[in-house]
Amino acid sequence: MTQLLRIAERGSVELVVHQGGRIYSFASAVADVDAGTLSVTAPACQGGGIIWRDGQRVEVRLPAPGGLLLFHTQVLSTVGNPPAFLILRLPPRFQHKRIQRRRYLRVAVSLPVTLFFSEVAEDSSRVIPGTTCDVGGGGVRARFSVPLAQAPLPHTSAQVRLRLPGHCLIRATGRVVRVAAAPDPACCEIAIAFQDISEADRLALLRFVLRHHAERRREKPREEPNVTVPLRPPVPPRARPLRG
Repeated sequence: MTQLLRIAERGSVELVVHQGGRIYSFASAVADVDAGTLSVTAPACQGGGIIWRDGQRVEVRLPAPGGLLLFHTQVLSTVGNPPAFLILRLPPRFQHKRIQRRRYLRVAVSLPVTLFFSEVAEDSSRVIPGTTCDVGGGGVRARFSVPLAQAPLPHTSAQVRLRLPGHCLIRATGRVVRVAAAPDPACCEIAIAFQDISEADRLALLRFVLRHHAERRREKPREEPNVTVPLRPPVPPRARPLRG
């Protein structure tokens, strides 16, 4: 899995589809990698009548040192209409229950989140509600109404309850990886890395992140490149020789 993560960080990926006796090749980019899925951008041009759908068989080619990393898989689901991202299943040889090093797409979004510091969630005297600053498949960074001096220490375990739009509640077990001061001294920012999350919640969170990223990308106005043309100093006229 570590090899796949190193290769995926290069960003580029080729998707090959065999259909009707023909071979279609599409250039794409890696958006997210986790224990069981590889998320890529859906090719903008779907020529040849290829329509991305759940269950679509696809060959994935990732550029690797000295060649290609190649495997066959299928589309678990698509995000957006038309699709902006494809969520692909990773073969068993690339899957692992826990990954020490991950690469995740993160989006800036404000969502209600609650931390429970006990073995059993909702059964603790210390419950910290807050609002997310950004969310990704690997965890969240949120602002809580707790002074920095009273914030939990790094490596502290916590139960995480994250509310997505549409009343979808994400449940996960996490670990505090970073605590930082906030502009308001009565608050602090806490980054939580997920350690245990169900497959259904993980896919729901991943779909939300990719969908939100696609919507923000469509809303962002296209900026014209700012090109500065250097001014050349005026060329003095040539002196003509006097004719006697």
